[in-house]
Amino acid sequence: MTEAEVESIMNRSREGDRTLKVAEVRAALDAHPALAQANGSPARHLVDAILDNYADSLVVRESVRRKVTEVCKELAGPNPLESLLAERAAICG
Repeated sequence: MTEAEVESIMNRSREGDRTLKVAEVRAALDAHPALAQANGSPARHLVDAILDNYADSLVVRESVRRKVTEVCKELAGPNPLESLLAERAAICG
């Protein structure tokens, strides 16, 4: 799958194109696994959803986002489980 095809699928998805097929999205993610890594974090989506409703101020939203990232880095350990738990704790903290 070419970069242009992947970009087209991503754009169609962002625009809410109802004709986009799951098979197309899966093919794009298979061809470019970094897309799934960049877009597949439930924790990141949760933070985004919370912050969208948390404050009207862009400064406040971005400040809180930075604090969550900072806490996550402070708590993260050497193994994946510790990193996952740190991510969850940073969201709740």
